[in-house]
Amino acid sequence: MIRWLLLALPVVAWAQPSLDSLMASVPRVEESWFLEQVREHHPLMRRAATLQDIAEAREMEARGAFDPQLGATWKDKVYGSPYETQGGPELSWETPVGIGLEAGWRTAEGARLDASDYVPEGGLWSVGGTVRLGRGFWTDKRRATLAKAQAMVGVSEAERTLAENDVLLEASIDFWAWYNAFLVWEVAREAESLAFSRLKWSRLRWESGEGAALDTLEAHWNWANRSANREASQGKFVSARAKVERWLWTDDLQPASLPSNVLPGDAWLEEETLKPTQLWAEDDPKAIAGLWETHPYFQLYTSKGEALGADVRFRREMLKPQVDGTFEMYSPTLPGSTDWSAPVWDNNRRMELKVSMPLFLRQERGALNVAKLQQEQTLLDLQSQEANWRAHIRGTAMRLPHLYAQHERTGLAVRLSRQLLEAEQRKFEVGESSLFVVNSRENALLKAQKTHADATADLHFLWRNWLWYLGQTDLDPQDLQRMLLAR
Repeated sequence: MIRWLLLALPVVAWAQPSLDSLMASVPRVEESWFLEQVREHHPLMRRAATLQDIAEAREMEARGAFDPQLGATWKDKVYGSPYETQGGPELSWETPVGIGLEAGWRTAEGARLDASDYVPEGGLWSVGGTVRLGRGFWTDKRRATLAKAQAMVGVSEAERTLAENDVLLEASIDFWAWYNAFLVWEVAREAESLAFSRLKWSRLRWESGEGAALDTLEAHWNWANRSANREASQGKFVSARAKVERWLWTDDLQPASLPSNVLPGDAWLEEETLKPTQLWAEDDPKAIAGLWETHPYFQLYTSKGEALGADVRFRREMLKPQVDGTFEMYSPTLPGSTDWSAPVWDNNRRMELKVSMPLFLRQERGALNVAKLQQEQTLLDLQSQEANWRAHIRGTAMRLPHLYAQHERTGLAVRLSRQLLEAEQRKFEVGESSLFVVNSRENALLKAQKTHADATADLHFLWRNWLWYLGQTDLDPQDLQRMLLAR
C-alpha cells in the first residue's frame, strides 16, 4: 500500500523551480516611489487639494460684499396724460470701515411731479454716504463674514494636510501589508522547497533500499501540507497586492496596475534613523512644543478659534444701539441751466440721523453666548487634541526602539535556527539524528522566519504611524532626522 502511494506522487512535485530562480531579476516597487504616485495621481489627493480652493473661493465671495455697485433707475408714469418721468445712474460702495458712499445723477420732469422730486433742468448731481456711529462701527456682518472666510482658509489648509496624511498613511499600511504577505509567502515557498528536497531525498533512499517507505510517505505528507500553506499564503499575497494597486492611478484619472511579476522592495529602518525619537521618549519639551505648533491639528483649531473670534466680536457689536448718520450734497445747478457744477455742502445738502435699539436684546445676547461657548469648545478641543497627540507621540517613540530590537532579535533567531537546521542535517546524513528531529528544526526555522516577517512589518507600520502623528506622513527619514536634531 505504501509503495503504491509513493509511486503516485504528483508530477508537479518533481518540477518545482528553485526559490533563487523565482526571485532572480524581479523588479521591485519601493515605498517612496509608491507614495509619490499616490500623492501625484490619486483622486483623493486631488479632492483634498480642492478643500483649500473652495475656502479661497469663499473668501473671494466674502470680499465681493465690498465691491462697488453701479446701477440705474428709470420711471415713466402715464395716466391719461404724462404724469412724470424720472431716473438716472448711481454708484454705491460699502467700504470695509463701516461707511457707505453713494454718488449719482438724477433727472425728473412731468406735469404732476411731487414737490420733493423737482430737480433743475440739467439734472441733479449728488454725493453722500452713511456713517454707522453705533452698531456696525467696529465690525458688521460683511466684515465678520470676510474675517471668518479668511480664517477658514487656514482651516481648509490644515484639513487638506490632514486628509493627505490620512490617504498616505492608509496607502502605506496597505503597502507594508503587501510586504508582510510577500515575506510570509517567501517563507512558505522556502518551506515547500525544503519539503520537496526532503521528499526527493527520501524517495531516492527508499528506492535504493537505504530508507524506510514510511519516511518517504511522511515526507510526501509534509510536502503536501506545506504546498497547501504556500497556496494559502500566495492567495493572501495576491489579495494584498490588489489593495496596493487600488492606490495607483494615471494622469487622466484611470486606475492603473502593477506589472504581474513586480514585488515590494526592501526598506530597512536603520537604528540611526530612530535616534531622534528619543527626544519624544524623554518628553523633551522643546521638541514636543516645537512640532506641535507646526502640526496641522494646531493650525486647524487655531484657525477655527480665529473664525469664532470674529463671530464673537460681531455678536458683541450687535449689542450696541443702531446710530446711522446719513449725509448728501447736491450740485447747485440753477433752474434752466445745463452746466455741470460740483456738489457743495454749504446750502445744498441733506442730513439724517436714525437711532434704534431692541429693548431686551434677548436675540443678540443669546447669539453672543452661543458664539462664546463655541469658542470655548474649540479651545477645549485644542487642549484635548494636544494631550492626545503628546501621549501618542511619546508612547510611539518609546515603543519604536523596542520594536526595532525585536526586529533585530528575530533576525538573529532566524540565522541561529538556520545554523541549527544545517547542523542537524549533517548529523542526520551520518546517521546520528532522525527525520523527526530534522523536521522539528525546519519547523522552528519557519516559525522564526514568520515571526521575523511580522516584526519587520510591525516596525514599518509603527514608524509610519509615528510620522502620521507628527503630521509628516511622507517625510523622508533623513529630512526628518535633520529637522528634529535642528530643534
